[in-house]
Amino acid sequence: MLQYYTVLKEKVIYAGVPVLTAFKEPWRVIPWGNRNEELDYVRNFKPRSGVKHLRVLLLGLPGSGKSAFIDSVDTTLRRRVSARALAATNYDRSFTQEYRSYKIQTETPGTFYPLVFCDTMGIEKGSGRGVDVENIKLILKGHVKEGFKLLPGSKPTGSNYIDTPTINDKVHVLVCVVPATTVNLMEKEPVIKIKEVREEARDLGIPQIAILTKVDEACPEVKKDLKKVYNSKRIQKQMEKVSVLLGIPMNCIFTVRNYSSEIEVDDAMDAVILNTLRKIIDYGQDFLNDIPPDHRTPPPSPPSQVPWRKIRFGDGAQHEFVQNYQPKEQGQHLRVLLHGPPGSGKSSFINSVESALRGKITTRALVATGYDGSFTTQHKSYKIPKEDPGTFYPFVFSDTMGIEKSNTGGVHIEDIKLILKGKIREGYTFNPACSLSETDSFYNGTPTMTDKVSILVCLVPANTAALMDDKVVQKIRDVRKAARELGIPQIAVLTKIDEACPEVNKDLKNVYRSKHIKKQMESVSKMVGIPMNCIFPVKNYSSEINTDDETDSLILSAMRKIIDYGDDFLNDQSASDDNDI
Repeated sequence: MLQYYTVLKEKVIYAGVPVLTAFKEPWRVIPWGNRNEELDYVRNFKPRSGVKHLRVLLLGLPGSGKSAFIDSVDTTLRRRVSARALAATNYDRSFTQEYRSYKIQTETPGTFYPLVFCDTMGIEKGSGRGVDVENIKLILKGHVKEGFKLLPGSKPTGSNYIDTPTINDKVHVLVCVVPATTVNLMEKEPVIKIKEVREEARDLGIPQIAILTKVDEACPEVKKDLKKVYNSKRIQKQMEKVSVLLGIPMNCIFTVRNYSSEIEVDDAMDAVILNTLRKIIDYGQDFLNDIPPDHRTPPPSPPSQVPWRKIRFGDGAQHEFVQNYQPKEQGQHLRVLLHGPPGSGKSSFINSVESALRGKITTRALVATGYDGSFTTQHKSYKIPKEDPGTFYPFVFSDTMGIEKSNTGGVHIEDIKLILKGKIREGYTFNPACSLSETDSFYNGTPTMTDKVSILVCLVPANTAALMDDKVVQKIRDVRKAARELGIPQIAVLTKIDEACPEVNKDLKNVYRSKHIKKQMESVSKMVGIPMNCIFPVKNYSSEINTDDETDSLILSAMRKIIDYGDDFLNDQSASDDNDI
């Protein structure tokens, strides 16, 4: 049943009982008539030496008023209504789709205030909605490039990832934006996500405040007179709820009314905006002053003069070894199972091996770029044809769906374990929700040696190795454990090395001189537990239309080790079978 209110000055008649809605005296005082003094404070602000600007990151749910606050600050400082940071009304999901920064121009053309406001996609309920919390954490650290689309599931890679951020790329103040009208309606999941970002900012020492927007819509008295904002019991109560929900102290929560329907500036609106902006500057300035002057991420190390692992580029011996390989027993073949996160280059690696062996670019294993989830959805095997029609190399690649952090996406780990044992037939469509049943027609109850996996290959992109989600890493470890119990050898292939290191991008022969690539290999080794001498960096063919010796050399070098380790496994199995006779 709806409850109806009658507003009478400072009282509300509720169920026949008058209730005070406002304090006689404001419980927080702000300088309503000192606009010029507050404006001068902002105008005179200069970050300490070596810092170009104060970077302010806005965080909140869709429709909370993040973009509108940027426009309101611009409006207040420039004394004309601005709408540069596009905002939307009655938009049920986040209108902002990409990471974007805004500078505010001073009265002098071509000059700007030393403030940068960073706008982001809203935080939403559900794993496939709104901005990814991990991307917000990367923004805090300065790793995300301007313009990166913050679509669910996306990760900044290549040109969108800043490998060595400076102090000017990093966030100096985190601002949580919450509408006063919907504080009571905030759901548990978005609150948890905001708290997770706050904890990351805390660990980085970044100061945090909250802004309570839409105060005029939340309280009739404030709508009549904005100067009553700190007399309102309703607004104080909403601020207290924000403090309890997010863990932000009351003295770090500030109220504003963003410009929305107005076409002219208003002194009272400017006063609350400038009061908030002054606090942002104060806290950000303290943070910058606490950082040592030389605090910045060190530049990438130059490549070593002597390679730490030797490989003969252009040497035909690798090609010859792979071409002439034959298992000990007639009709036997190596089964190579590829696994890893979506976009790690599993299908591309199959195509690249075939391209290197056949001397022409092939794309039989379908791949996709810019794909949020796994493009491969079926268990499929690939043989590589030799020059003689109808003949094939004695190894088979098994491609799988990618491993994802969610239990509702990606390959089910139990399915990978069944593939290891040869118990899933070709063509099975993976179901992320459950593994293959023994009663299913794709279940192979009597697998032969050729059905079973001979070697497990984990593929990890070098440009995002450090960003692998803990849940994905744990799933990879579970697969490795199952392979270990079956005695199956394991290696890792580090892909996209050209995207991870500029020196390698210039010259692929620098791969084993690159300190960054070595560091990424060490990171993979530590995460998934594969020894360094079982990790091999490669560059898959992607944009090329012709093969080249350097790319072939790395691919065939990895392929030789796959054959060596896989063949040892086959021979051990054959010896075991002989002993059982």
